[in-house]
Amino acid sequence: MTRHDTTPHDTRHQTPDTRHQVLLEKHDLIKELLHGHDYSKFLTGKPSEKMQAIVELMDYIIGLREDRKNDYIKLVTEMARAYSLCATTDIAERLNVEIGFHKAVKVSIVKMISDDTKKKTTSQLNIALNQLISKAISSNEVIDILGSLGLAKPNIAILSDEFLEEVKGMKQKNLAVELLNRLLKGDIKTFSRRNLVQSKKFSELLDAAIRKYQNRAIETTQVIMELIELAKKISEAEKRGEKTGLTPDELAFYDALTENESAREIMGEDVLRQIARDLTVSIKNNISVDWAIRDSVQAKMKMTIKRLLKKYGYPPDKTEKAVDIVMEQTKLMCQNESR
Repeated sequence: MTRHDTTPHDTRHQTPDTRHQVLLEKHDLIKELLHGHDYSKFLTGKPSEKMQAIVELMDYIIGLREDRKNDYIKLVTEMARAYSLCATTDIAERLNVEIGFHKAVKVSIVKMISDDTKKKTTSQLNIALNQLISKAISSNEVIDILGSLGLAKPNIAILSDEFLEEVKGMKQKNLAVELLNRLLKGDIKTFSRRNLVQSKKFSELLDAAIRKYQNRAIETTQVIMELIELAKKISEAEKRGEKTGLTPDELAFYDALTENESAREIMGEDVLRQIARDLTVSIKNNISVDWAIRDSVQAKMKMTIKRLLKKYGYPPDKTEKAVDIVMEQTKLMCQNESR
C-alpha cells in the first residue's frame, strides 16, 4: 500500500492540526514524486514563465509510468481536498499558489488525455486550456498556451500538414504524443461513423504505436513520427472519394468488398467500384426505420447483398465474410440516415 492510500476517507471531523498534517503529507508526497524536476519559476516568474512551468510539468508527468501518473493526479486531488478544509489558515495560505499550480497541471493533463476528442482548431484548443489554467495565474497578461508548446499560429486547422510540422518541433515530446493521440482518436471516431473498415485499421495502427510508446519499446521522437504519418494517412483517406469518383457511402462499401485482397486481384477495381455503387442504391432503397431491430428485414437485406455479389462473380469462398462486413457497414449507414 502506498503512503497516500492511508489517508482517512472522511476528513470533515478532523481537528485543524490533523487537517494541516494531511495537507502537508500530500504536499511532501508530491514533492517526492517530482524529485529532480524544478518548477520554481511558477512561484517567482512572470506570467509567461508560469505558463512555461505548467507546460513543462505536464510534459514531465505524461512521460511517467501510468501508475506514477495516476499517483500524481490522485495526490493533487487529495491535497486540494485537504486544503479546502483549512484554506484560511497560515499554513494553507503559504501553500496556496503552489496548490493552484498543481491543480492547473492536473486538470490540464486530465483534459489532454480525456476521451472528449472532438475535432478543434488550435485556437479553440488554446481557449479551452486557457480557461483551465487562468485561475492559477493571476495576471492580465495574455498567455498563449499553444505558443508555449511551440504551436504559435492560432488559425491552423488541427492535423493539417502545417500543424503537424509544428507538433514535430515541440520541445515537450511527451505532450506532443498525448496531443496527437487525443486528436487522432477524435478523427478516427468521426471516421468510424462513415467507414467501418478504414476506421478499424487506423484504430489498430494508433493503438499499436501508443502501446510501443507506453512500453518504452520506441523512442518518443519515433512515435511522434509514426503518429504524424498516421494523421497524413487519415487525411489522404478522407480525400479518396474525390480520386475514385465514389461517394462516402460507396467508398465504405468498396472498402468492405476489398478487405479481401484476392477479390481485388480477381475482379479488378472498376468492377468492385460498380458493385459498391449498386450496393449503395439497393441498400438505401431497402432500409426502413425499424431495420436495425427487425430480423426479417435484415435477412432480406442479406439475401439482396448475396445476389448482387453473385451477379458480379464475387469469389464464393469470400462472400460470407464480405456480406458480414457489408451488413455492419449498413448498420452505420442506417444510424447516419436516422440522425
